Amino acid sequence: DLEMRLEESDSSCSDLRTRLHEAQVAQEALDCAELEKDRLAGELAEARDALAVLEQQVVDTRGAGEALHAKVGVLEAAAQESRQDSAHREAELDEKVEELEFQLRDL
Repeated sequence: DLEMRLEESDSSCSDLRTRLHEAQVAQEALDCAELEKDRLAGELAEARDALAVLEQQVVDTRGAGEALHAKVGVLEAAAQESRQDSAHREAELDEKVEELEFQLRDL
């Protein structure tokens, strides 16, 4: 009877050692998973920071594009005004040339 108990005790100890080993392996895997989680959290934070920088660059680029578009509009209006002024001056000069030609004919 004692021998049987001893065998059962040895078997129980063996089972406990196996469970302990499995628990240690599981704990190591958990520790590795925690480290990986921390590493990924750091990468995620860096990615979020980079995304924020890119988003700000998009906003800045849009603003610069809008400013350039406004300047182009001003330049186009100034060019149109200049063309109109040139056409008006040309018409005035044509009138003066005609007047001078009439005056020359009368001489």
